[in-house]
Amino acid sequence: MRRLLTIISLTLVTFLAKAQKIEYFNDLMSDMYNFAIYEPAGYDPVNSTDMPVVMFLHGRSMSIGHDGYRYGTIESIKKEFDILKGQPALVVEPNAKGGEGWGSVKLHKVYEFLKAHYAFDHNKFYVIGMSMGGWGTLNYVNKYPDEVAACVGICGGCDAKSPCGLNKVPTWIIHAADDETTDVACSDRVVEAMK
Repeated sequence: MRRLLTIISLTLVTFLAKAQKIEYFNDLMSDMYNFAIYEPAGYDPVNSTDMPVVMFLHGRSMSIGHDGYRYGTIESIKKEFDILKGQPALVVEPNAKGGEGWGSVKLHKVYEFLKAHYAFDHNKFYVIGMSMGGWGTLNYVNKYPDEVAACVGICGGCDAKSPCGLNKVPTWIIHAADDETTDVACSDRVVEAMK
């Protein structure tokens, strides 16, 4: 009986160690956003040095009264959508509270926290954002291009007059021509400036 209990205990420990996990970090530092992080099954916070990281920046509608986690990559993973297409990755979702917008320096604090506390491939850090998050993505990558492997800015723009940092990073800018919230001209200006 004792042997059976030992086998069951070891099996449970192994299963729990390999299960996917979502953690929420709130109020760690005043100059850093709160954020959630998804760890895929089998992730080892010490030895998974080949793991990519995807940071998703939400839009303004998600920052007002919803604590930032109403939709996005982690919510989709919780609903068991295969958005990562079977590719394991850490997924990080910072939370900009209502009207705050995205600040590149505060976002970089999240990235520095990840580097200090999680194993991942620093050459595989990707940033994706939509609407306000599209602005946040392009502003962040423009300021910290050496940290980012690639980015996708969806229906956003960039505040910099010269977004030359974006030319150092594979950048995909997506914007609907009939967007009623953010005019497509905001993305067009970034593309023209990059040219």
